[in-house]
Order: sequence, then structure tokens, then C-alpha cells
Amino acid sequence: MIYFPYILYKNVLVIYTVNCEVIMRIEMILNSALLPKNGTALIQQEMECRVWQRYPDARIRLRKGTSNHLEIYAPKNDKEAANKLIEEMFNDAEEWLYV
Repeated sequence: MIYFPYILYKNVLVIYTVNCEVIMRIEMILNSALLPKNGTALIQQEMECRVWQRYPDARIRLRKGTSNHLEIYAPKNDKEAANKLIEEMFNDAEEWLYV
């Protein structure tokens, strides 16, 4: 069992964590009906290639769904940079997705 130091401040429990690093998590839901036959695999490959160059510890998860949705869990600055990186990736999709 791991114990964290804590204090009670104004009836609120404050827990201190030591060496807690925030890991970026990217979750994307894709409408696979609008993609080529192996589109999700190509998107997964390209996203891993581009995102892991800048954020090697990022966790990427793609799921099939009925609509497109992107969720990035990270600090604000990293979230904006990753969102821009993914946007550029899909702007260049003609080069790698529909080949």
C-alpha cells in the first residue's frame, strides 16, 4: 500500500504526490464508413509516427464509432500543440491516407 502525505485545510483534504509526471493521452473516435478499407490502421500508424516524435510517452487510442471526435488529456500548452499537430496530419492526408 502506498501512503501519500496529506493535510486537512479548511475542511478540504489536500494530498501531495511526489514525482508525479503527467502523461499525454489522445483518444480519437472515427467514423470508419468514411475511410478507405485500412484507414484506421493507416491513421494509427501516422499518428504514432508524428506524435511520438515530439511526445514519446504519449498514449494513443483509436476507436471506431458513428462520429468523429478527438479528446486530448494533457497540460494546456501540450494539448494545443498536439491538436495542431493532428490537424496538420489530417491536412496532409492526401499524401498518406488515400494512396
